[in-house]
Amino acid sequence: MNNSKNKLLSHTLLILGLILPVQHAFSADSDFVKEGDAAYKPGNPIYDRWDKFYKIEQSQPEQAEKILIELSQLTPQDIKVWKSLTYLQIRLNKQNDAIQSVRKAEQLAPQDDQLKLQEAYLLNQQKRNKEALALFKGLSTS
Repeated sequence: MNNSKNKLLSHTLLILGLILPVQHAFSADSDFVKEGDAAYKPGNPIYDRWDKFYKIEQSQPEQAEKILIELSQLTPQDIKVWKSLTYLQIRLNKQNDAIQSVRKAEQLAPQDDQLKLQEAYLLNQQKRNKEALALFKGLSTS
């Protein structure tokens, strides 16, 4: 019985994932710094960190994670930081850290069902099915 619930949860999350594309949750659009912001240019510590992050993200993901952690301290209200950190931590197989990062993003955007779906996936991967199921039920009623 428990195994069938796990299969049902996994299949349901997969189907929901097809309905709500998770890629949008990790878009490159910044909700914190807008284009044309005079302070957001070379020489600005935030700009320079993002620039370095994008240059090393693929080749040095561990160092890129450190940059995002710095950015999260400098701009804790920037959802782009938390989404990028979640994505990178998933790539680094740091699921517990990714759960914490996606939860920070959810605090900034509580109506974003894609973030909740990403958390449910991460919880499900960690075999934390009760927590994942609670999130899924919340998604199915929203």
